[in-house]
Amino acid sequence: MTGTTTIRGSQPTRIHHSSDSTRDLMAGILRHYEVHFTVGFRSWFDQLSLGAFSGGVLEILAANPSQMKHLRENCLAGLTQAAQSVTGRLVTVTLSLNPSASSETFQTKPEFESVDTADKTLTFETFVDGACNRLALAATQAVVDSPGSAYNPLFIYGASGLGKTHLAAAIQSGLQHRGCDSIAFVSAAKFVSQVVELWERPDQTAGNTLWFDTEAFILDDVHRLSGRERSQEALFHVLSTRIGSGRQVVLTSDRVPSALVGFEARLVSRFESGLCVPLEPPCRETRLDILRKKSGEFCIPAPDEVLEFLAANVEADPRRLIDALRAVDEIAHRASSPISIALAKDALRSVISGGFAVA
Repeated sequence: MTGTTTIRGSQPTRIHHSSDSTRDLMAGILRHYEVHFTVGFRSWFDQLSLGAFSGGVLEILAANPSQMKHLRENCLAGLTQAAQSVTGRLVTVTLSLNPSASSETFQTKPEFESVDTADKTLTFETFVDGACNRLALAATQAVVDSPGSAYNPLFIYGASGLGKTHLAAAIQSGLQHRGCDSIAFVSAAKFVSQVVELWERPDQTAGNTLWFDTEAFILDDVHRLSGRERSQEALFHVLSTRIGSGRQVVLTSDRVPSALVGFEARLVSRFESGLCVPLEPPCRETRLDILRKKSGEFCIPAPDEVLEFLAANVEADPRRLIDALRAVDEIAHRASSPISIALAKDALRSVISGGFAVA
């Protein structure tokens, strides 16, 4: 139950509808509302339907969270008065999401791009594991083995460049290899743009249904929803519906849920209801493993002593470590020289302060 109100005052006019269907009753309520409360009326009101009606409580079902938010904030009192007038009873109106709305509209082709395209190279096979990420790697592999039941939601957190998006994309790839093709991989920016469009055009439900109906929903960089009330409300309903029905949710963030700023407490509680796993900066041994793996993938002829030198001196995230490897290779190529520690020192001198560590 997301909101209730009861209008009390003069006794409502009694109009009997003993033989009317539920659809006729809803139509009567909407006609009354349109006549008396034109400000809040919207063209998509014909998508509303009646739910349960018992014990003086009448439930109106909205097709998506945007519709429900508009109804709760602008129309609830008017709908209650309309329901009282049409039924002749002092009823209370409540609002809920229509549980069948998603399946009815899922075949509708969305008028905007629904999901982001994950990098196909970001798989479990290309991910270098180490002490810094072993827990997160094990959790993501468990999700692929038992989606919706192992850890739901799975919340992966860590600083930029440590591999959150890589693991999220690896989950998508792993699920697809197991025959799961209905997966929504969405960046926070894409999610926000979809919510804005749905808010401006509440009759557009295609993107909303993709959030609800897919077998797995992966949201990258959820921390970027800070302060965005509409997006957070939409996400809360996505999580509540999906987790309740055993459909997998994966979230990535730059910090642990309890450290998120500008988020509703109920949403943070949802994040924490599953498993939260960290990604830590790689140790020197893991950095060396990353360099060895990537030099092979990129066909960079770097001697092991150069890779050890880079691992000792670029104490940053894997992304910057790989950037350093590529920078050394680029300079060696331009100078038509073999890759050496001396060349690596010259290439990285501008980005490494305080001298070099011994390789």
